[in-house]
Amino acid sequence: MRLLAVGDQYGVRHGVAINQLLDDFTVTDANARFWPQTERLKAALLAATVTGEPRYWSMAHSAAASFFPYLKTSVPGLWFDLQRPDGTFIDSPAPASTFYHLVGAIVALDTALRGSA
Repeated sequence: MRLLAVGDQYGVRHGVAINQLLDDFTVTDANARFWPQTERLKAALLAATVTGEPRYWSMAHSAAASFFPYLKTSVPGLWFDLQRPDGTFIDSPAPASTFYHLVGAIVALDTALRGSA
């Protein structure tokens, strides 16, 4: 849980998980690809279901909310891949590999919510 807390404290900026931190918490890449948002959600959901602690459910909620800007594209069903530190997106092709991460996050969310009901 410590790693999750450190990541949330130092690796989340403006509501999104940034791409890269060093072990001394120095930011080396402040951009935010979409797939780390899915991994952040899965980690928070796992912590929430294992511990039952409300702070992890809150973290999961924040992680899930971070998906929405990535999905606001002119083509329904696609996504932006890369968000700059200022919150703008780079208009580039949506990598198909992100779909794998997105589906995994949706499955994790469904599983966690069914288990908490």
